[in-house]
Amino acid sequence: HVNSNCYLFDLFDVQGFAFEIKHVDEFDKIAQCINTVTNYLVSSDIAHNMAIMKGDSFSSSQLALRVFVWLRQSNIGAKTFHQWNIGCLELSGYTFLQYEEIFKDANEGKFREYINGIALSSEVQQKIRDDVKNLLEQ
Repeated sequence: HVNSNCYLFDLFDVQGFAFEIKHVDEFDKIAQCINTVTNYLVSSDIAHNMAIMKGDSFSSSQLALRVFVWLRQSNIGAKTFHQWNIGCLELSGYTFLQYEEIFKDANEGKFREYINGIALSSEVQQKIRDDVKNLLEQ
């Protein structure tokens, strides 16, 4: 993982960072780390999505608050809703499908194709990982 309580999320081509808060006394420290990362992404004009949810810790069955920040290509202009409208929330286990025919046609292969289609290049993601690691080590 990148730094204490910050993990690299790299199960798909779309990568990001996952943070966990196991104890209330960690909240301020981890919130500051998340703020540091998202400020960097905004100031660098890097599109990203974020999801916050309660679940098992990444390292045990202990409950934790998990915060995911995914990197993605920008989506400028009108969004089309005639297909799977990927926003990276799907990586947390949720998906929104507008129409029944899309639901019936959905499968893991199509999901992977859509989610990997919004990934930044490997080189850009590597630079972001390096930058975030440096920021969090300061």
